Amino acid sequence: MVPGNLQNSSLAGVGRGIVLLKEGDRLRIDFPNRKMDILVAETELAERKKTFVPVKRSLGGWLARYQKLVTNASQGGILSV
Repeated sequence: MVPGNLQNSSLAGVGRGIVLLKEGDRLRIDFPNRKMDILVAETELAERKKTFVPVKRSLGGWLARYQKLVTNASQGGILSV
């Protein structure tokens, strides 16, 4: 069992969190405690991570600026200039 959370977009980009899930994987969501557990063995997730390739997108305009300058949620999601 691997602990996780619902704020995973930045982790997904580096091959962590929910991006490693496959159809049929089980999750346990504990709303009162704001917690999500991925019910997949850590060894299985490690194997999946070995073959993970992030999606590269060509961005322009405001979205490119956002991607380049805004920190992830664990760092406050702020604009760093």
